[in-house]
Amino acid sequence: MCAGLETERKRVAYRASRRSMAETERIFQRFLDAELATLDGESCRSVLEFLERSDPDILDWLWGVKSPPDGLAHRWVAVLGRYRGEGGELAMAERAPVAVG
Repeated sequence: MCAGLETERKRVAYRASRRSMAETERIFQRFLDAELATLDGESCRSVLEFLERSDPDILDWLWGVKSPPDGLAHRWVAVLGRYRGEGGELAMAERAPVAVG
């Protein structure tokens, strides 16, 4: 593996693990554990561009609240959807308002 690709993978790992929402970090961590070593340079650059999106938007796209706005988002939402894990349903319940009464 060339040094440039290793550097790009480290950048992806760093950016994916420094998210504003814990649920997004967990999803990205599962993705990194499974696929980081297989990412090529183009995929690294693409996911880095995707990581510029806000966590609330990413979660809304993953849970189907909103549709991804472009091809880049569609691609990564499809990939990351496999890593929502069991916490996906719990995370959605945690985000829902709780009725008091």
